[in-house]
Amino acid sequence: MAGAEDTLTTTASVIGIALYIHPSDSPGTVLVPVQFDGDRYQSWRIGVMQALSEKNKLGFIDGSCGKPDANSPQFRQWKRCDDMVTSWILNSMTQEISDSVEYVNDSVELWKVLEDKYYDQTNGAKMYQIQKEINDLTQGALDITVYYTRMKKLWEELSTLNLRSQCSSTCSCGAKDSMHKADQDRCLIQFLMGLNEAYSAVRDNILTMNPLPSMAQAFSLLIQEEKKNDPDSASDLNDGKIVDIHSVNELETKLNAASEASCLAILYFTATWCGPCRYISPFYTNLPRKYPKIAFLKADVDEARDVASRWNDGGAAGGEAC
Repeated sequence: MAGAEDTLTTTASVIGIALYIHPSDSPGTVLVPVQFDGDRYQSWRIGVMQALSEKNKLGFIDGSCGKPDANSPQFRQWKRCDDMVTSWILNSMTQEISDSVEYVNDSVELWKVLEDKYYDQTNGAKMYQIQKEINDLTQGALDITVYYTRMKKLWEELSTLNLRSQCSSTCSCGAKDSMHKADQDRCLIQFLMGLNEAYSAVRDNILTMNPLPSMAQAFSLLIQEEKKNDPDSASDLNDGKIVDIHSVNELETKLNAASEASCLAILYFTATWCGPCRYISPFYTNLPRKYPKIAFLKADVDEARDVASRWNDGGAAGGEAC
């Protein structure tokens, strides 16, 4: 009898926590940064569930915080919370998707509609699409961190689709660990295959290790190599190579390194604007005086490469002087 009473008390306590609405919560809240547009439901689903769990509202969609009787003193507060959860989920979809599911009675029904429509829909096609993206992804102009982040996101999406085929056994024979290590090795090799040739030496070094290192260890080695052998170094500038620069700090670093060289710095028109006023920033007007041996021109994105090529060929670069 005491056990049953304890269970009822615990259940009531959990429901009471779920019915609390924090002052910062509002019907306009969006649960995830990227709205669901009908694609990659599993990834979006995980984000929504994590957000609801953080707000103690997961019970509204999994049924553990069920609707009380209409005569219950908790009914109005439950209804208020449930409407809030429904709004949050609808806000986290594109308008087209939300319009197709908005006429539901409560959040648990909304969630069931989404699960029925999208959870198991064409899993094979989605797996094919993500695996193809993984196979096609190469480092290219990306730095190591961005390349790894993009690859890791695709791995996680593929793993989410494969959840049902993953081993859930609690045995201690070691087979599960071996399978996990084999999966990690495959991911590592896929990652190494997409690296630029500038990293061939460290890649070969990683591949000779037995056993293969973890992804984290390999990433650390590659970051060290990237810092030691920056492909956008001053020597590249001095050799006449075109180098893309994406921040003020990076720009100053490169200009200081190449201040004794005869270089051309092309600044995109919009990059020189000072916020909403659209006047050139004093930072950029002072550059020619600070670096007298470097030529500064402004150009739009489309003509920048052409301007740089003409400069390297010894012709008039064109563009507008800073």
